[in-house]
Amino acid sequence: MTITRLKEFLTEELPTPAANEAFINRAYNLKVNIKYTDLTDTAGLTKTVAIWPSSGNAGAGTAIIRAATKVITAFVGCATLGVEIGDDGDVDRNMVSSDMKATAATWKVAVPSTTPSVLSAANTIDALFTATTNNLSALTAGEVDIYLEIIDLERTA
Repeated sequence: MTITRLKEFLTEELPTPAANEAFINRAYNLKVNIKYTDLTDTAGLTKTVAIWPSSGNAGAGTAIIRAATKVITAFVGCATLGVEIGDDGDVDRNMVSSDMKATAATWKVAVPSTTPSVLSAANTIDALFTATTNNLSALTAGEVDIYLEIIDLERTA
């Protein structure tokens, strides 16, 4: 798993649709890359991956404004594979299940149960991967980027 803080961009309007990547980098401030090898150590149908922060917990007052996924390489080896984004209080708080077997370059913008959301206690933002039929250890390919916009409200107050 690779976590990348995205560059901040100026707020001028984008001139063409070709500037979509710049828009994504401006709207989201964190990108987490998860490869199938991050999941294959699980001989089960589900795995929860703490995607932010990479260690410890985010503090109370952390707001998750939006989430999105981009399938880089479709996941292979399970009949179905989805990912939900949330926390241990609500696994799909920030995104309901997104299909990880979708064609490469498929985007999904959050259809949340409660986004934006604010952590009321220290916690992690998690990605819950769920397969059917085959265990996650059967995966042989796949990669997804998860984008988040996170704001520490305690710091801005």
